[in-house]
Amino acid sequence: SGCGERRRRCIGRPHRLGRSLLLLTLGGCLAKPPSHLPDAPMVDRVSIDGTDAVHEREVKKRIVTTQSSWLPAWVPFLGDAQWFDENAWQADLRRVERLYQTRGYYQARVVEDEVKTTRPGHVEVRIKVLEGKPAHLTHVEVVGLTALPPEHQKAVLDRLPLRVGDVFVEDNWETAKKSIADRLRQLGYAEAMVKGEVIVDTGVPSADALLEATTGPRYRFGRVF
Repeated sequence: SGCGERRRRCIGRPHRLGRSLLLLTLGGCLAKPPSHLPDAPMVDRVSIDGTDAVHEREVKKRIVTTQSSWLPAWVPFLGDAQWFDENAWQADLRRVERLYQTRGYYQARVVEDEVKTTRPGHVEVRIKVLEGKPAHLTHVEVVGLTALPPEHQKAVLDRLPLRVGDVFVEDNWETAKKSIADRLRQLGYAEAMVKGEVIVDTGVPSADALLEATTGPRYRFGRVF
């Protein structure tokens, strides 16, 4: 029986060793940078400082540079290594400013960016944002509806997401244009189109919005077959 126990132990050892070698082999493949970035360091941490109006988590979602998973990079299918790309990083600095502009913060600027080596082959990156003040709507005008009956004008303009005093948010601007066009079509103006322009004064800051509707004729049902 003693010999049998020794035999089982001998059989077990190569099996465990083989599995360990497999993990290490996979780990070596997963931990290598991509071929187009052969010398790229791994990104251990991404920090966004100065965020208040826009949450840091939202900013991180909009940039390409992301931090590696807290799991080791060599863990198959779970470890997630992210590599630093200088070109992507420079584009990310512009993406951050553009994100703030869509939220009405046209004064927002990236005032600092840092790529810090923490140990060989690893970096931490940081962006510092100066948000500035948001641009409030000081004037909102919709033209092209005067030929419509008063009840149609009221239905088209009711509760649009653009009001004087609100922060100018680009999503609200696009929603307002689409809402006007959709409401006109629902009233029978099948060829309705809406365009517009916004003038932003970044010094104040403030925004003046002009929406121009082209209604076209009102359609009615003809013969139905």
